[in-house]
Amino acid sequence: MSQKRQQEDGFFKARSEGNPSEEKRRKVPSFRSVVLEVMSLRKVQPIIEPVLEPLIRRVVSSYLRNKF
Repeated sequence: MSQKRQQEDGFFKARSEGNPSEEKRRKVPSFRSVVLEVMSLRKVQPIIEPVLEPLIRRVVSSYLRNKF
């Protein structure tokens, strides 16, 4: 039984000491940061949407014309 615990402890210890990229990927954003990001996107969306939609339509239609 003690051997099993040592193996499990070693596994969890090794995972917690993983490389920094795993730590960044696992980091959960705070509620405040999510709310602030959504609020900023809602402010910017009406400004950017009229510009991006025609651009995306042109790119997609050009791609489809050239593809077929």
